[in-house]
Amino acid sequence: AVVSTQSGHYGRDSTSWVKLTVSCCARNLVLNPTYIVFILGNDDCFSSSSNSTSPPTPTEFKKLLNSVVNKMTNEVDVKFESLIFMTPLPSDELKFDSYDANRLSGVTHDRELVSKYTKMYREVAERQGGKLINSSEILDRNFDNNFKRDGFRLSEEGIETGVMKEKSTGM
Repeated sequence: AVVSTQSGHYGRDSTSWVKLTVSCCARNLVLNPTYIVFILGNDDCFSSSSNSTSPPTPTEFKKLLNSVVNKMTNEVDVKFESLIFMTPLPSDELKFDSYDANRLSGVTHDRELVSKYTKMYREVAERQGGKLINSSEILDRNFDNNFKRDGFRLSEEGIETGVMKEKSTGM
């Protein structure tokens, strides 16, 4: 099961977000997954000139992650060791900033927030006993070829890089 949601950046309050995330996971547990992958906070690292809401601070984000993990392990009966946290994706700064659609629509990617959220993920994974996939470490190895020309979406090679890393870690 893979869970990918926004952590409240677009007006959703944190309590509703936690409930939505846990509900989404619970529905998929009938499939008896070996792992549950959380890809949370990725959209929060983007901002647009047309969006006036702020993403969760790193401290708020960590609190949200802990809430999800606690609810998953206490209410849905998921084991800590089956949780995999995937950090927000990096971007290729030169490609992203020069891509016309990004520039013209006023979209920006907060690389500092990616780094801070990654740190929060690491702390939660270590504390809770879950696994961590640091997407920046994986994709930085062949950075130029891992992203399409928009600077954010993964190229075929970027997808393959992630899959090969996943296979080599035994997940």
